Amino acid sequence: MTHLPPRLIPSLAAFVLLLAGAAAAESQTRCPRPDGPVDLVVAMREAPPFIVEDEIRGQRGFAFDVWASVEKELRAARLIGSSALVECPLGAQLAGLADGSVDVVISPLTITADRLASFDFSHQYLSSGTTVAQRANSAINFRYAADILRQTLGHPSVQVAIVAFLAANLLLAGLMSWALRQHSDFGEISREPRPVRMLRYGVEAVIRTIGLRGLGDGLRATSTTMLEIFMAVVGTILSATIFGMLTSALVGSIGGSRTVTLAELPTLRVATLEQSTSAQFLDGLARSRAAEEGTPRTLKLSLARRKADSTPALDGASGAGATHCLPPEAASATDLCLAMPSWEAAMNALAAGQVDAVFGDWAQLSYLARLPAYSDALTVQDTAFWNEPYGWGLSRDLAPEIRTAIDRALIRRLRSPEWRVLVQEYMGDGAISPN
Repeated sequence: MTHLPPRLIPSLAAFVLLLAGAAAAESQTRCPRPDGPVDLVVAMREAPPFIVEDEIRGQRGFAFDVWASVEKELRAARLIGSSALVECPLGAQLAGLADGSVDVVISPLTITADRLASFDFSHQYLSSGTTVAQRANSAINFRYAADILRQTLGHPSVQVAIVAFLAANLLLAGLMSWALRQHSDFGEISREPRPVRMLRYGVEAVIRTIGLRGLGDGLRATSTTMLEIFMAVVGTILSATIFGMLTSALVGSIGGSRTVTLAELPTLRVATLEQSTSAQFLDGLARSRAAEEGTPRTLKLSLARRKADSTPALDGASGAGATHCLPPEAASATDLCLAMPSWEAAMNALAAGQVDAVFGDWAQLSYLARLPAYSDALTVQDTAFWNEPYGWGLSRDLAPEIRTAIDRALIRRLRSPEWRVLVQEYMGDGAISPN
């Protein structure tokens, strides 16, 4: 039996460990292959509410259920006989579509120009957007309340109502002054016509009943009494309206978070999804800020140009080159962007206070923020920075008749009245616009 020299044993052990590490890295960057030959390899990853898994129903979700119904049509048309579902991360899905080892990806994928250069997409089935999630603040945000008041008072209809009220008060004051001057004898109420005297008795009864006694006690004319009471009632209504606006603003500011702008993102510690379009955008944003020395004016102009040019860094096919966002295990305390394996992991980091915000997909972040696990501790901005059109990824090696059948099946579902019900069932009432 041949024995290895002792000096070679450490080198051989290091070589074996290197091979094992390379195999593990390969398994993370490639989707697993099916056990046997199949007609269709379908890749997915857990991405609530598109694809989720629970202990009772197993895998389900918006995209999962839609694909299950589409696959039935493909089988009924004898376009496919067998298929296999494989689970792998986003980067592996993109690589699999590009080299043909994966036929379809049903997880949410943003349709971009660079990705279309490597593989195809199905018809767009949903439009989301990129936004920011933050921790809710339990204290009153007076700046947020002031913003609400400024927006409310700045609304054209509110301004018209205020001007109309002031004009009506001036008119009523003028009419009251005229009535006082024109009244012939304040002491001779009996000279007033009978209907006017009956109206006076009614007005007196009303003001005594509702507690306005004292208004107009020194006025003898019925017209002036009515005008003064009218002004008091209208003034009370306006005061109640303004007080209600103030109350709503203060109540709405409790737990509200300030709006984060794109210019502020490079200064915050942000979590996002690894190898996603959001991670690529943050990387490009950081490089632009570093190149332009971060001056507010140049950064604002850079953001405007980036938005107008549809953000070239947003179109990366696999996320290669996105070096600004690092995995949590490789990031230091000074790194401002964490690349998380899932949106759920990013929201967990936000809830734990490890990051200041999560930058990513509105549909998925808003769904996660509503889960009981976060107990209203997280909020998602209503405004989106740009649109995120979603489609299923299709390999170029996929048969043309299968691609056509998938598109036709999606379009039929999009035009069905039940489509809106399905979207709202999984994503909530605000996930789909009226048109």
